[in-house]
Amino acid sequence: MRASSPGAVVSAGRLSELQQRAYVRSASEERIAALLEAPQPPDLVVLSGSAGSGKSHLIQVLHERCGGQLGQTITDATHAESPDTEQADRLLGFFAPFADGSQRPGGPTRLIAMNTGMVLKFFSDAERRPGGHPLSALKEYLLERLGVPGAKSVGSRPDWLEDAVLVVNLDHRPTAGSPGSLLRPMLESLDPAKPDGLLRGAERCETCLVREWCYPRANLEIISSPTAVDVLDRTLGTVALKRGREIAPRDLWDFLAGLALGASARRNDPCDEAASLASKGGGDAAEQLLDGLVVARPLDHPDGDLAVRVARLDESFTPSSQAHDIIASAGISPPEDARRLRDWIGSDRPGTRLAVERLAQAVEQGRLELSGRYLARAAWLGGYLRDEDESSVDEFRRILAAVEREIVDDELLEMRDTLADGLARAFGLSVGPETFFPTDSAEGETAVLVKASLLDDTATEMCLGIRRDPAWRSNGIGSRAVSYRPLGLHVDLGGQAVQITYPLWTLLQQARNGAVASSVDLERFHGLRRALEEIGRLGSTDPSRPLLVSDLESGRAFRIARQSLLGKETLRASEVYPS
Repeated sequence: MRASSPGAVVSAGRLSELQQRAYVRSASEERIAALLEAPQPPDLVVLSGSAGSGKSHLIQVLHERCGGQLGQTITDATHAESPDTEQADRLLGFFAPFADGSQRPGGPTRLIAMNTGMVLKFFSDAERRPGGHPLSALKEYLLERLGVPGAKSVGSRPDWLEDAVLVVNLDHRPTAGSPGSLLRPMLESLDPAKPDGLLRGAERCETCLVREWCYPRANLEIISSPTAVDVLDRTLGTVALKRGREIAPRDLWDFLAGLALGASARRNDPCDEAASLASKGGGDAAEQLLDGLVVARPLDHPDGDLAVRVARLDESFTPSSQAHDIIASAGISPPEDARRLRDWIGSDRPGTRLAVERLAQAVEQGRLELSGRYLARAAWLGGYLRDEDESSVDEFRRILAAVEREIVDDELLEMRDTLADGLARAFGLSVGPETFFPTDSAEGETAVLVKASLLDDTATEMCLGIRRDPAWRSNGIGSRAVSYRPLGLHVDLGGQAVQITYPLWTLLQQARNGAVASSVDLERFHGLRRALEEIGRLGSTDPSRPLLVSDLESGRAFRIARQSLLGKETLRASEVYPS
């Protein structure tokens, strides 16, 4: 672990030339730099994030721009699962000015890259080290800003911590699917002809005699085109939304490398691969060229979790009329297939995508046949085949944005109705206008449910509550610095905080529309089920609430309610037929 002297450029964790070219600058650097250059900058900046989130490079960028404002810097506090003795001593010294009972230390700004796991481990170890500086207030502050649940409160802490310490979680940077995401400039930098791109203009290609066999270059030209950039950014943004977290830049680069090179060109030098195909010639080489293009295996190569997730969104497998028409008409007219291939992934720029043109000529002449799936994938990457879930994804994003801006509009009210109705249908039983929720897990032969309304119950703790994203509430400045966008709805049910991710949202929509709960992946509802059971338990403590007793074997159900008759309290049970 190394620390820089004030104003010095960081040397630890120095990136290679290729890594530096691959780094994509975003608005985050500008915002963080502006905070460091402000008249009253923070005394400590903690950069958090998983491996591959860009912590080391961001520190380098900040030193290049704001070196005069920066003091001691630790770049590699996350390179081990826990600090060894030397590392722990360095970290204790680094954080010493922020010990309990200290006055605000002042500048220059200290800078450290430290993921959440290391924060937890270091402070846990520091508390057991004899003679160390007590750091309980700083620990509580950092864990709160990082969103660690269950952080112990130390009571009062100095007010100056709010202004003195900035926590920036780089895992919260939008990487795909939103304006200003990192993926778009990453894709654009892959254009081989771009002088300041990753390939620096690819000068070697200008004298190459076998470019028409070079599918890696054609792939780079395809995926860096404006249409493909839109498609891939939208698709990977949907992946992030469905899994509920952003994609690390390193994972994006690995995925894009797989798209451009494929398995063969990743094992061998791409130039050698093109030369080998050219020397073979004939049908076998054409088939290999066909298999090498990105549309042959655009999203199904076995390169990790991200590729698998994207493969599930392959639009050529969508049961749409567009995909059906393309697949059904393939092979009938080779010239028409060649025309469509040129239209969707070809180019009107001379000297580009030569491998696509060679394939189109072979198809046109009847020497090569394109499958319907191949053409459908080309149509998808060319922007012709649209995502069937796009409108639903956009709707969910609008809802998240409305919650974030605290704008109560018709769409937000409809969203709350959808959640309440979906939860009622998935977990409750309806008898006319009344909804009953279980008071326990109903593992026996009889279920006892209690009447409750998630929208307008008299007991507010039993109502469905919508709240702002915890990251914004706990770390507003750090969230703004990285243009954080929530990827899930946060609701309160029965006093429990639950996140509604996009998959859960779609499942609740299906339940609201009448789908049987067991058919919409009820296991994903585990947290919601527990929250709704808590609502049932809360309701069961109120003797005035009607109950529903359901015999799970016979299917019969009885509504039991307290009534007053001739001045006397009595219970009435009547058989009902839940819907």
